[in-house]
Amino acid sequence: MKRFGYLAALLCVSLLAGCGDQQYVQEFKEIGPPEPLTVDAWKQLPPAEKFDPYTFERLRAGDPKLNDPKAWREFEANVIAKEMKAQGN
Repeated sequence: MKRFGYLAALLCVSLLAGCGDQQYVQEFKEIGPPEPLTVDAWKQLPPAEKFDPYTFERLRAGDPKLNDPKAWREFEANVIAKEMKAQGN
């Protein structure tokens, strides 16, 4: 009987987790892809928004060259790191 309770609890948790993922997918479809952002516009953002992962996705959408992994690493090292130092992060 104890095993049945464990399996029932596991099933409930699995179902709840599955529902959450579906809701996330629906919300993403409604929001759509990230709005492209230029490097110049990015430099003008406040620090809290500038270093947000979603903002980095917008940067990549704004400059297709940044989708290349090597180009992105160089951008991180040469631009993002300098901006973080300038902001005192």
